[in-house]
Amino acid sequence: FSHHLKTAHRPLEAKERYRSLGGLQDELSMLFSFLAGLAEPDEAIPRAFEVGVARLELQGVRLLEPRELRFEALDLAIETLSLTRFALRKKILEGLAITVASDGRFTDEEADLLRAISSIFECPMPPIPLDEAEIAASAHAEA
Repeated sequence: FSHHLKTAHRPLEAKERYRSLGGLQDELSMLFSFLAGLAEPDEAIPRAFEVGVARLELQGVRLLEPRELRFEALDLAIETLSLTRFALRKKILEGLAITVASDGRFTDEEADLLRAISSIFECPMPPIPLDEAEIAASAHAEA
């Protein structure tokens, strides 16, 4: 997340280069796959990914295999996604919150990651859904 300081003082128009999530499926796949990978047990990973990505209402975002996950690619994905409109960044963060909460626990590591992404996105951290009903409702909520 070293790019955070570099991006902090860019003009608004540079920060909102992307007006839709279409075309950003690779970046979203990387980000959501990384956070879904924190779910326990490992069998919970696909569900964590699916419920979080459902919030985006976007086709073509796929769960990556562990061998496809690279920190450099994650950093680039976060940087690229930080250039979307504020409403899209907010929706991404909401999806990530659903992803990390889907296994019924919210660890310090997950909180730290969400806080860092929230800071880079310059967007408040969303509430974390803590039970099945909240997770299901959040995944399909209107923006």
